[in-house]
Amino acid sequence: MPGRGAANTAPHVRVGPISVTLEPSFLLVTAAIGLLSGTVEGFLAWIVAVSVSILVHELGHAVTFVAMGSSADIRLYALGGLTSGRVVGPRWRRVAVFLAGPVTGIVLLGVPAWLIKDAVTPPPGFTELLLTYTVWASLGWSLVNLLPLQHLDGGQIARSLLEVPLGDRAKVVAPVLSLVTAGICAVVAFSLGQPFLALYALFFVALSWSAVTDATAAPAKQELYEIHRAIDDGRLPETTARADRLTSTRLPHAVIRDAAKLPAWIAVRRGDRAAADAALAGLPPGVTPSAYLRAAVAAVAGRREEAIDLAVAGYRTEPPWPPNRQLARAVADAGAVPGLVTALADAGLADRIAALDDLQGDLHYEGRYSDALIVGRRAMELEPSGRLSYNVACSAARSGDREGAIDALRRAVALGYTNRSEAMADADLADLQSDARWGEIVAGMGP
Repeated sequence: MPGRGAANTAPHVRVGPISVTLEPSFLLVTAAIGLLSGTVEGFLAWIVAVSVSILVHELGHAVTFVAMGSSADIRLYALGGLTSGRVVGPRWRRVAVFLAGPVTGIVLLGVPAWLIKDAVTPPPGFTELLLTYTVWASLGWSLVNLLPLQHLDGGQIARSLLEVPLGDRAKVVAPVLSLVTAGICAVVAFSLGQPFLALYALFFVALSWSAVTDATAAPAKQELYEIHRAIDDGRLPETTARADRLTSTRLPHAVIRDAAKLPAWIAVRRGDRAAADAALAGLPPGVTPSAYLRAAVAAVAGRREEAIDLAVAGYRTEPPWPPNRQLARAVADAGAVPGLVTALADAGLADRIAALDDLQGDLHYEGRYSDALIVGRRAMELEPSGRLSYNVACSAARSGDREGAIDALRRAVALGYTNRSEAMADADLADLQSDARWGEIVAGMGP
C-alpha cells in the first residue's frame, strides 16, 4: 500500500533537477504588503525586489543541493520560500546547503544593490525604491537569516554545529539558543525605537519557546507513538506494560492528555466494551476524548449511527493520529464501513477524498481489505485519480481479487500513475507479478 497525499496543483516549472512551485499565498501576501507603500512605484518595486530576492536565495540552496547530487524542489509561499532536497555524507554538506541561500542573496543582489545605491544616488521613484527594497530583502534579511533563530538558516546551521559536541542534546540546546537570541534582539530593537523589529523578534521568541517544549517532550511523544504502533500490531500485554510505565512518570504537558487515553484505546483494540466505557469515564479532569476515540468506543458498543456521526466529526476537525487504525478496525467490526463511507461522501468536508483515502489506508493496514475496497471504489467514483486507483489495486490484490486488481492497476496507469519502481517493490502486488498481463501494465508506467 503506498503512502497517501494529495498532489500539489499550484503552478510550477522544472528546469533540469530544479523545480519551482509558486503558491498563490506568496503573491497575495507580497502584494498586500506592497500596497502599504501607498504608491504604484512602491508597490511594483516591492513585488519585484522581494520576489527576485527570495527566488535567488532559494536558488542558492537548490544549486547547492544539485552540486551534492540531489534534485531540489523550491516552494514559494506566503512571504518566504522553502527548498527541499537530500544530502548524505558529512555534516559540512548540510551546513553548506543552509549557508548557500543567504550568501547567494548577499553576494548576487544585496551588496551590488547597496553599492549602486550608494554610488549613483538615483532620483526618487521606482529605481530608488527597487534598490532600497533589494538591499533590505537580500542584504538585511540575509544577515538576519544567519542568526541562530529557529526555522531560519542560521538556526539550522547552529543545530548542525551543536550536534558535533552535544549529539542528540542539540535538539534541545539549539532552540534554547534561538530563544535567548530572539529575546536579546527584541530588547535591542525596543531600545533602538524599532517596535516592528521588536515584535518580529518576539515572534521568534514564541517559535523558539514552542520548539523548546516540543524538544523536551519528544522522547515521551515517541514512546506514545510506539505504544500506539504496538496496539496496532496487537501486542497488548507489552502495550499495557509500556503504557503503565509511561503514565507513572512525570510527563510533559503536551503528552499527558494523550497518555491518559491509552487504556481506552487498548480496550478498543480488545473489543472490550465495558473497559472502554470505564476508561472514558475515568479520564482525568480537563482531558477530553477525541471524536475518533468516542467513535471507536461507540463502534465497539455496537452503536453504529453514533460511531459514524462521531467519526465524521473527527475527520472534519481533527488531525490524523495513529489511533485511527483502531477506529477503522472498530468500525469494520461493527459493520459500519458502508454507512461511514456514505456519510463522509455526503458530509461536505473540505477534503472528503483525503478523509476517504485515510480511511482506506487504515482499513488496508488493519487487514480489512474488503472494507478498504468499499472505501477506495467510492473515492474513485467521486474523484478518479491514478493514486486512488493504485490503492484500490493494492486492496483488491490482498483480498484475492486478481481480476479486480488488474483492472484497477490498468486504470491507475490510464489516469497517470507512473511510479514503476514503487509498483515493482510493493508487497501488496507481489502475487500479480506472475500474471501474464503484469509486464504490459508496468511497461505503461514508463521507465
